[in-house]
This record gives sequence, structure tokens and C-alpha cells, in this order.
Amino acid sequence: LDPPHDSDLSPITEAAKHMKAAGVDVLTFADSPLSRARADSLATAAAVGSIAEMPVMPHLACRDRNQIAIKGGLLAANALGVSNLLAVTGDPLSDADRSGIKSVFSMNSYGLIRYVSELNQSVFAANPFYIGGALNLNALRFDGELDRACRKREAGAQFFLTQPVFTDRAAENLSRAHAVLETKILAGIFPVASYKNALFLNNEVTGIEIPADFLHRLEQAAPEEIPALSVEFAMETAKKSAPFCDGFYLMTPLRRFDIVRLLAERIIAGLC
Repeated sequence: LDPPHDSDLSPITEAAKHMKAAGVDVLTFADSPLSRARADSLATAAAVGSIAEMPVMPHLACRDRNQIAIKGGLLAANALGVSNLLAVTGDPLSDADRSGIKSVFSMNSYGLIRYVSELNQSVFAANPFYIGGALNLNALRFDGELDRACRKREAGAQFFLTQPVFTDRAAENLSRAHAVLETKILAGIFPVASYKNALFLNNEVTGIEIPADFLHRLEQAAPEEIPALSVEFAMETAKKSAPFCDGFYLMTPLRRFDIVRLLAERIIAGLC
């Protein structure tokens, strides 16, 4: 559930309650994805988790914080009961955003994972963070991506969340990762909201590759047919991924919480 662009948490708080009713185990909150400012992921996770009475997993990017800010945010989140974390480097700023804004990147995802692991031995010993890393199954050179995942595991990553699985190639890469990493992997499943949404993801978001035949089906479908078509395709990719993962990481398209709830219910009824 992406944090909002404004200060109103009520839509995702309400969505969280519906996800809990559907059987979702944990809620994740991205850290200003695509380098566009949203409500702080750590604070949002703590607030929504408390209201919905659900486990939460904020994403934490290196792009916007130095080590002091990272530790300060983690201390507050931990004090508020947050104990899961996805450590990522973070999307770079686009050329249009560079005017007057500077990235920080005082460490990368490996360094962040290692840093939080070290804090788990000291200040967070009573409530250590369960640390995850990102895995891009759509990388053109997946051998290199798998090597990077191994480095994250050695740094202290205890599980991985993948980029969306859309293609057979991504499912094959998932099977390779499952054999090599020896850690829990949650396969990313993204039910697109529309043809336009799918085009944007395919063309503008790094690590996402949507098959041309599915794009064609979306283009030909009537608007009212899109949710069912999207969920059906997502179920197909979930079935391909199921033998090689320990669960599913469902991503919400454009606040279409209804689509994600339907998909969650389908997965729990049919695959779990």
C-alpha cells in the first residue's frame, strides 16, 4: 500500500482493514517510489499497522537519508513496534527532478542491510529487524543480479521480495534464485489497473517487463473487463511462481485496492 502524496492516511488505513479480512499476512509501504515524495514509509507503516492491528514492512531507501537519519528513523519505527524492513538502494532522481534536489546515497542496499544487521546486535537486540532485500527477476543479465542477491544474503538479508513476475523468463529466473539463495522469497505479483497503466510500467519502470500478447489483450478489452482480465493473468503468473517461492508480494496499482483484495482471496483459496 503506497503511502499517500498528501497527509491523509484514511484510504490506505481502510484498505488495510480489507486486506486483513482477505487474509493478507503483512502490509508493505514503499519509500517514495520513482523518487516522488510520499508520506514517510516508516511512519506510515507504524501508524497503519497500529490502526489495522497488522504486521507491517516499510521499505527503506538509501537515496534520501544519511546514516544519522536512517538510524533515527529506525529507532522511532522500532519503538512503535515495526520489526520488518525491506532495504533498497532507491530509484534515482529523473533529469526533471534534479533541479534543486540532491540524492544522498551515503550507502547502498548492501551497506544498509549490513548496518541494520549490526544494529540488531546492539540497540535492537530486544526486537531485531527481520531484513529483506530486493531481487530483480527481469534483469537482462540475471547472473549478475543473482550474484548481487548472494552478497545481500551475506550482508544479512533474511528474505527477498522480487520485482513483478510477468514472463516465463522471470519465472525461470525465480526457480534459479530459489535453488541458490536458500532464503525465503516472496514472488512479486502486479495486477495492472489498465492498458495505460501497463504501458507506463513496461516503458518507465526499471525491472518490469510485460508480455506483448497481454498488452494486446488489455488494449482490446472494455474498461469493465480489465479487473477480471488482470486478476486472471496475475493468477497465471502466481501459479508458475508457486513451486519456487514461499509466498507472494502483491503490489497495488493506482490505489485499486479492490483488485488486490480479489487477487489475494483467489491466491489464498487456490494456492495457499
